Amino acid sequence: MGMLCLGCKATSDNDASSSAASKAVSAGVPAAPSVLPAATQPTSASNDVPGDRFRDPPWFREDIVAGAKLVKRSRTERDQQGLFTTQLLLEPPAGTSVDACVQQLEAAVRPHVSELARTQEPDGRVTLRGSTDRYQVTLVCGEAKGIMKAFVGLQWTS
Repeated sequence: MGMLCLGCKATSDNDASSSAASKAVSAGVPAAPSVLPAATQPTSASNDVPGDRFRDPPWFREDIVAGAKLVKRSRTERDQQGLFTTQLLLEPPAGTSVDACVQQLEAAVRPHVSELARTQEPDGRVTLRGSTDRYQVTLVCGEAKGIMKAFVGLQWTS
């Protein structure tokens, strides 16, 4: 049976990470530093508002393909430069063709990523790849086990 605690303080992400670090130390596992050493601290561009360095571009959203269902959203751990990759796996509505899927992805991304290279795979999938001065994008539309899927990947590069 669960317990109800009236007046308990909600924990923040910092409290949770402090608790995890405390548990790791008490278990004899060295805790990861909560702040990167100065040499590896990410630097932001001069026009970035603090905290906005990795704001998703306006096209990176779950409704990038009309009527698609989100199957999975994932993000890698940050590397030493503070960079990471975020991916969306979407299932467009039944009957959506590869071309219709690609057209929607391209229409959403092209205003922000001017160069998108298109590759037609032998299995019918279509891949679009491009980059800006801040990130690389990979977009894929095609069938997997008879079901249309759309993959949207965003990898930060600076």
